This record gives sequence, C-alpha cells and structure tokens, in this order.
Amino acid sequence: MICRLKKICLFLGLSSILIFVYKSTTNELLSSTTDLDEKQREDFFKNSLNNSDAHLMWFVQITDLHISIFHDQTRIEQFEFFVRNILNLIKPMVVLVSGDLTDAKDKNMIGSGQNEEEWKTYKKKVTDSGVLNFTKWLDVRGNHDNFDVHQNDRNFYSKYGITKNSEKSFKYDLKLANGDKYSFIGIDGCIEPGPRRPYNFFGRLEEKDLERIKNFSQTSHDSNGTIWFGHFPTSTIHSVINLHNLFNNGVAYLCGHLHTLAGLLPSMYSRHSNGLLELELGDWKDNRMFRILAFDSGIFSFRDFKLKKNLKNNSIFILITNPKDIQFKTDREPFHRARFSTHIRFLVFSRHQITSAKVFVDDLPRGTAVKANNSKVLYTLEWNAFEYSTGVHEIKIIVEDDKKNIQIVSQNFALDNSVKSFGILSNFILLVDQIYFTRTAFYLSTSGILLALIFFRYNRKRFSVRFVTCEPARTILLGYLRRFVLLTSIDYIYWSLIFMTIYVFFGPWFVGEILGDHWGVCFSWGIIVKGAFLSADAQYINGTLHMIFFQFLSLLDLSSVIDTRFVNLTFHEDNPPKLKIFAIFFQNFSFIFILFFSLLNLYELYLSYSLISIIICPFKTWFLVYFVHLRIKCQNFSLNDFKGVIEIPKFSNQFCKSPRKVSLINDDDDIKIN
Repeated sequence: MICRLKKICLFLGLSSILIFVYKSTTNELLSSTTDLDEKQREDFFKNSLNNSDAHLMWFVQITDLHISIFHDQTRIEQFEFFVRNILNLIKPMVVLVSGDLTDAKDKNMIGSGQNEEEWKTYKKKVTDSGVLNFTKWLDVRGNHDNFDVHQNDRNFYSKYGITKNSEKSFKYDLKLANGDKYSFIGIDGCIEPGPRRPYNFFGRLEEKDLERIKNFSQTSHDSNGTIWFGHFPTSTIHSVINLHNLFNNGVAYLCGHLHTLAGLLPSMYSRHSNGLLELELGDWKDNRMFRILAFDSGIFSFRDFKLKKNLKNNSIFILITNPKDIQFKTDREPFHRARFSTHIRFLVFSRHQITSAKVFVDDLPRGTAVKANNSKVLYTLEWNAFEYSTGVHEIKIIVEDDKKNIQIVSQNFALDNSVKSFGILSNFILLVDQIYFTRTAFYLSTSGILLALIFFRYNRKRFSVRFVTCEPARTILLGYLRRFVLLTSIDYIYWSLIFMTIYVFFGPWFVGEILGDHWGVCFSWGIIVKGAFLSADAQYINGTLHMIFFQFLSLLDLSSVIDTRFVNLTFHEDNPPKLKIFAIFFQNFSFIFILFFSLLNLYELYLSYSLISIIICPFKTWFLVYFVHLRIKCQNFSLNDFKGVIEIPKFSNQFCKSPRKVSLINDDDDIKIN
C-alpha cells in the first residue's frame, strides 16, 4: 500500500513539473509575441524559420571585373571559370554585377578610353557560359565603363552589356511561384559626358535621376525584400540630397569601386542612421572576390568569398541564414522571425556529396544538420531559440564532403537587441561624404599655407629680434622660425608664393584633350569641355596632394636655401664650408622630391590628356619652372638683397664666433645688435 502511494506521489510530482515547464515555455512565447505588432503576429507561423525552403531565395554579387586585353589574362580565364563552374554550382536566381565591367586603360596603365574588344570579351564569356539559362544577370556601369564616353558610339554598355539599360537607374522584380517578390534596383551613377581618367572618379546623379529612384523606392514597398546596388558607394556620389535617404525601402545597398583600399579594408561595411546597410565588395580584378546573399523568410544574410588560386579547391561554400550575423542586423527586416525560429538553417553549395554537416553553438555540439525537405542546398537542425534569447553567442558549422574536403564557418549572433558596430575606418569611408571631405581638405591645405605665409610676414619684425642671427640656429625649431622669417621678408619671394597658392584655387590648371580630341579646360572647381560643365571630381584630391607635396615642400626648400645663403654671407663671408655628398643630398632632398613628384605628375598628365596638357599647364609645368627660377634666385642672393629688409653688420671673424641678433630695418631706426 505504501509503495503504491509513493508511485502515485512520484507520478503526480513529475506531472506537475512537466505542466509547469510547458506553461512557462508557453507563457514565454505568448509574452514575447505580445511585443509584436499586428502584421508581425499575422505572419508568425506563416513565415517561421523551420525545416522548409518555402520562403528562401539566394543571389550573387560580383564587382570590378576590369576585363582587360592588355593586363593579367588570368583575370579573364578565372572569370570564365567563375561563370561556368561556380555560378553553375550555386545556381543563383539573380547575379548582380556592380560596375567596372571593363578596364578601359591603355597598355601604359595611365591613358584611358573604351576598348571594344574588352566589351566583346565580357559579353562572350557571359553568354557562352550558359549562365543566362538559369539566372537573371543585372549589370550596371562603373567609372571605367565611362572613360571617354561622350557620344553614343562610344557607349559600348548599350551594345555589349547584358542588361543594356538606357536609363541611369532600373528596377527588376523577381517573382517566385509561391507569390514572394524581390526587387533589385540598379543605380548608374556615371557622370555625363564621361571624361578620361583621372578626373572621372566620383559619381553624379541629377534631379531627374533622383526622382526616378524615389519612384522605384515607393513602388517596392510590397516586396518581400529589396536590394539596391550600384558601382559607387553613396559617399562618393554627387547629389543634391543624401542618396541613402531616398532608399526608404530596402535592406542593403551593394557597391564596389574602392577595391578594398589597396588591402587596407578587405571588408568594408557600414550601417546608415536609417538602418540601411551599405556593403562594399572587394574587387574581382586583383582579389577575385564574390558574394553570396540570401533572403530567408525575409531575413537578409550574406558572406564574401575569395576564389582560391587552385581552382579545384573551390568546392564548398557555406552561408548561414539563421541565426544571422550580429553585425548585419537591421530594423529593416522581420528579425522577430529569428527569435521564434525552430531550426538552425544554412546553405551549402558543394561540388561533391556532403557526408557531414556538424553544428556547434558556443563551442558545444548541437548535432548534425540534414537537408531540408525538397531542397538541394538548405541544411537545417532543430533548436530551441529561447535558450539563446539574451546575450551574444557563436555558431560554428563544419561541413565535409566525400572527397574529404572540409569547410568551417563561424559567426556571432544575438537574438535580442544586441548589435555589433563596424570599424571606424569603414564607417568613415562609407558614411562620411567623401566629396565634401576632399573639398574641405583642399580648402584647409590651401588656406593653411596662405595663413602661415601671412603670419610670418606680418610678425617678421617681432621674430627677427630673437631668431635672426648670423650663426646656425641652436635648435631645429629656432632654425625653422628663422627660415620662414627670412622667406617672408623678401617681397619677390613672398608675393610669388602667395600668387602660386591662390592660383591653384582660382586659375585654370591645364588645357588638354579631356573628351576624345575635344579640348577642355580644367580648374580646381570643375572642367569646361564640349560646351558642358563638369563639377569638380578628383581635383580636390589632386589639389590637396599638390599643396602638400609641391607647395608646402617648396616653402621648406626655398626657406632652407635662403637661410643657407644668409648664414654663408654673414658668418662664412660667402666662403661656405665644403659638404660631403650625403650632406648635399640631405640638404637638397626636398628639391629632389619636388622634381620627382612634378615630373611624375606631368608624365601622367601627358598620357592622360595628350602633349598639349603639359604645354599649356600653369598648374604643373609652369609652376615647376618658376619654382626652379625662385630657387636659383635664392641661391644667388647678395648682401644687398638682404639689406632691404635686414641690416647686416660687418663683424670680424673673431667677433662672429658668438651669435649676434639683428633686427629688420624699420624706416630710419638704428640697427640693434645684442
């Protein structure tokens, strides 16, 4: 009897525990769903992330192909392998090619212009691969596709491009059998007409283009997912308004153009204040990068891949769609579905049979995923998402095929409101208006040099009493102070430097063949060519570099020459000591660098805009000649040249062994010697 009562009590206890656990879980689910709005509750079960691929689609992005007939033929060969093999393996529903389809550079890598053979090669590799039989290919132009395009017969995109869009932007809606619709909106930010490089770096959108983009944004609100794509990052596009503010609908803007900043930023991502993700993809040209993206029940995921040099090793590609990477969470997607998901989900594209797909969460094994129902690429594993409802966690997937190829991917995730920020440099490049930034840098560098010259000019009398001595300065700082006092004290040198600095800002830089054989005039604030005005492009970058590496170094070099001449005349009595070769090189390093920098720029200018651009070129050629003239003049100053501003007493050799301070002449004032 007692044993029977014990069994009954044990049964009732276990039942109570099970009922308590069930109610707790149900209450947690119900309390969580009360935070959802009406629309979210409607699709709670309709679009849940389970073991079905009902609301799954994936696509691919590639950018900056730079198809060239002159350089790196493996670029073309591996592109052909990519479209024939990799895309055939992935079988994306859409392929986005975000600009710079061709290289459009001459054999010397500096001159530029459209090459029809490169366009023919691009089209042939795509069409012959058969990829168009199972995917929609959407391509837009980049700045290289717009080099020297000033008339229709030079716009080879309209002839050999796959999309061949005649407008600056277009919209494509992908409609699936289950009723899902995904919108892809392409943005062509190329300037018109398109000059040769290097002043064809930034993009531009006119008001009519912005109106068209606004209309696309409004008509894509009913899409399950909207993707914007173009060549130029939004921070490098001239526009009367911030472009990302027009992207009211859509999860992300995909772009290229910046080529990983020469390896400094292999991954360049950011998130705008309105939640829009901006994702720059590394180039195909040098890095062989491509991107696999997916919408899984409306949640956006992606992963960047680099084509391996040994093409046979490109056998397994994995993209985790649930839970998604914490870094790319945005309020523009129905992330609440992930919180109530029943399965871990990831895509596996493999050339061989998959034998194992193990899943680990926080380094603990969760089990082996299996293929979802009726899917060839989706693998799922049941889980309890509420176990990870708070905090940051890590998921790791290990996939192995029957050829013993192993691929491992991992990422952090969070099902609460935790978000991981992006890097400072990445945010700076993609969020800060780079056109405004480069313009500001140019203005600051120009005004900085002007203010420095004016400051020393109007304080030369005060400084001369303390710093102008007939001996070498005792410290480096005092030496530079004396140099600039002397530099700004001689009218001819001072006003020449003032004029050269102001001219860069206002005057024409050069005349050259900007468009085909059409001559144009380049200023810091824009280009006038063929009856059109093109606002400033890379001029602000070039102008800033000129101010630093020519104008500023010119000040240092001329001040050094004047100071050396002054010391030789007053201390060594024009009989300077002989210097060793290394000392001579060091003393003239600034001058050598200026010559090298200027000649390099002139050579690039000649190859870019023809011979006339270095003949009628005040900005480079004339300034260089005039700088050499000023330097020779400074080297040959006599005591009479200094007497106009500084009284030079004639000391004996013995008397001059100690520093003697001299002041500038102030009308008929006596010379002060301390």
